[in-house]
Amino acid sequence: MKKYSFWVAFAIWTWFTWYLTGVPNLRVTPDSLEQFVISKGGHIFFFGMEGVLAYLALSKSKARFWYALVIASALGAATEIHQSFVAGRHMSVYDWALDTLSALLFVCILRRYNKFAN
Repeated sequence: MKKYSFWVAFAIWTWFTWYLTGVPNLRVTPDSLEQFVISKGGHIFFFGMEGVLAYLALSKSKARFWYALVIASALGAATEIHQSFVAGRHMSVYDWALDTLSALLFVCILRRYNKFAN
């Protein structure tokens, strides 16, 4: 796949993530525990994919891994700040940390198990 395709996928994924963080009072279920699991699972999945797509879009270099993590972490911070301005949403440093750790985990898994990612 061409590098620009990964950048397009990254841009679309980032837009979709940004869109969802702007939905006021976003709740999927009335049950608090289920909502918590879905919310944290969403953070893990969305920002893990941010990290993977950034990693795949970047040119191969020794710093590629770190650049992808910085990009995903910065986007996590930006979305948390964005949420602080949305009704019924809040900013959380713990969610930002989860976003960053999710990107780290997903990119490590990609590098370990995908021969094309290295």
